[in-house]
Amino acid sequence: MTELITPYTISVSALTISLVSLLFQQIRWRESNRPIVSAYICDAKKGGNISKASWFNLVFINSGAIPASNVCLQVKESDLNKIFSDDIKEVEKG
Repeated sequence: MTELITPYTISVSALTISLVSLLFQQIRWRESNRPIVSAYICDAKKGGNISKASWFNLVFINSGAIPASNVCLQVKESDLNKIFSDDIKEVEKG
């Protein structure tokens, strides 16, 4: 009768456990060391020399552990349309 626990079986089992452990460690590292980018508006002002104009400073903060790259802003078109009043021309929105 052959033995179930052989040096070959132990080696293959250890290698499998090591590879699975490495995979889980890589997943956990990516979750904990990701860039966390927040954006907020500060110093919003309305009016000034130009009528119906407003301006603001858009500030980005990276509070993650690694630098953020290729940051992209996304907004729903319905939310964007709420910002502009009805009498602004389409050309001025762009």
